[in-house]
Amino acid sequence: MSRTDLTLYEQLVLLALESTGAEYPVTIKKKYLEIGVAGAILFLLVRSGRVTFQRGGYQVRGQLSVGDAEVDDFLKGLENKADPFKPLRIGRWLQRAAKPKLKNAVVSGLVNQKILATKKSKLFIRSPEAREEIVQRLSAAIREKERADEQTAALASLAHATMCLDKLEFSEELKNCKKQLNALAEQSGPVIPAVRTAVAERKLVNSIINGAALVAGSSAAVLLARACSS
Repeated sequence: MSRTDLTLYEQLVLLALESTGAEYPVTIKKKYLEIGVAGAILFLLVRSGRVTFQRGGYQVRGQLSVGDAEVDDFLKGLENKADPFKPLRIGRWLQRAAKPKLKNAVVSGLVNQKILATKKSKLFIRSPEAREEIVQRLSAAIREKERADEQTAALASLAHATMCLDKLEFSEELKNCKKQLNALAEQSGPVIPAVRTAVAERKLVNSIINGAALVAGSSAAVLLARACSS
């Protein structure tokens, strides 16, 4: 499975797997993966010309579509039907799109491609070499062993912004690669800063919710979480 066979958001989900081998179940534990998936899709919409940036926001140019039936079905619900050309904040769109349903649609697509498999409600990786290729390519780009193409630069930037690079074999080196990571982010355009902001906002909300749980109990925290996600 080569880099051209998987979309940017599919590669990000594979990268986020807690992988121990094809014979064991895998889990997706990254807190901010959903924001990253939304960011990857927005990146592709911008590259295809379906979304353009203007004055810190974006404008939709036609139907939101990435050519993936399940993902496109989710995107239909995010279109601003009242005025499709009204500029909207990028961060607001990312927060609206960053839902488990979108991530699950991507996982479903990977299952259909026989890269992942489900058995008794557990997730298995059937094609560990697909994930390994992604890890090795990112490692080479971040360590500056080879020049990153646009897709790899975007993937590295999204993964770094959403903490999906944690626990990879080269994660300990990241603190020494800040200059290269920043260069890769600049190569990827305005979506990456928006993803970073969305992650920071999600962290703040999580901190407030955790504080509420300590002070007022779990019931109050649940109500606050629902209010913040609405």
